[in-house]
Amino acid sequence: MIKERRVCSGFITTMKVDPTSLAIGIGIGAVVASIATKATTKPATVKTSKETKDASNYLLAIAPRLDGKSHKGQAGRIGVLGGSVDFAGAPYYAGMSALRVGAELLYLCTAEEATGPIKTYSPELMVSTVYSWSKMSSRNAEVVAAEQRSMVEKLEGLLPRFHALTIGPGLGRDDNVLEAVAQVIEAARSRKLPLVIDADGLWLIERRPDLVKGYTEAVLTPNKAEYARLAKAVLGDERAGLLALCKKMAGPMILQKGPVDRMCSPDSESILECVEEGAPRRPGGLGDFLAGGLAVMLGWAKERQQDPLRACQAACCLVRRACAAAYAKKKRAMVAPDVLEEVGSAF
Repeated sequence: MIKERRVCSGFITTMKVDPTSLAIGIGIGAVVASIATKATTKPATVKTSKETKDASNYLLAIAPRLDGKSHKGQAGRIGVLGGSVDFAGAPYYAGMSALRVGAELLYLCTAEEATGPIKTYSPELMVSTVYSWSKMSSRNAEVVAAEQRSMVEKLEGLLPRFHALTIGPGLGRDDNVLEAVAQVIEAARSRKLPLVIDADGLWLIERRPDLVKGYTEAVLTPNKAEYARLAKAVLGDERAGLLALCKKMAGPMILQKGPVDRMCSPDSESILECVEEGAPRRPGGLGDFLAGGLAVMLGWAKERQQDPLRACQAACCLVRRACAAAYAKKKRAMVAPDVLEEVGSAF
């Protein structure tokens, strides 16, 4: 007989165990563990819906051909204006998502204080300082005004390079910075540059909807809380319908994120939806993936004169499918980088 010591509720007990029974128990446990391991390591499958097939066909129509005949940057030069003294992760995710979807050059324009951290995340991003928080937060109005002018001038110099620009991820809500961003939006409008306005960029639009009113090249991507604030600002009713809000804005498309992503343009008679199954887990960064990937698709759609609203739906399907694939592998442990790794296979 073998004596086994157990700790139960803080007490140590000694019990006798028959060697034969112990061996049988260990053998059965090994078989059960083996079966469980095989069950959990079985390759995960993600169902393909008709919606996904339609999105795939659309992407085939707009995505540049990889035939080796183009030069660097032709398949997508995307700008991301975001990041701040407090937030460096969101613009990184937006930028990397754009590259994984298919952009070839990514210009990440951010605060001086965020430039160093973001550069350490990936060498793939071309990170540029467009303003200094220490100057933007100065109590000297002349210093602030000079820094705002400098920020706008730097971005105006970059705009001609971009096929599309994402504004907002990690941008922060400082009034001095947002005033400069407002001028950048006006400059982008003058060039008819496709815009994706997300996160803190929407905080600006909620206060100054005129910045994008009548501009058909912009897409607003509000979540539930952002949508309620925008609807309240524009229509005086945070529960206003999507079609009514979009028609009142008379220009930008609106992509309302939620359990079912809903989107429309001012000309829409009905709402386009994305019901593709995603992941039940919602780590930070997924909205940034959508903002970055969508900018790429809007640039492609404009280049090939395709419906930009379908680009919104395709981007939603792609992110949701990547989320589903990542969740199938990592379950509750899924985090944003896991989703990023699945974008290529989900495309």
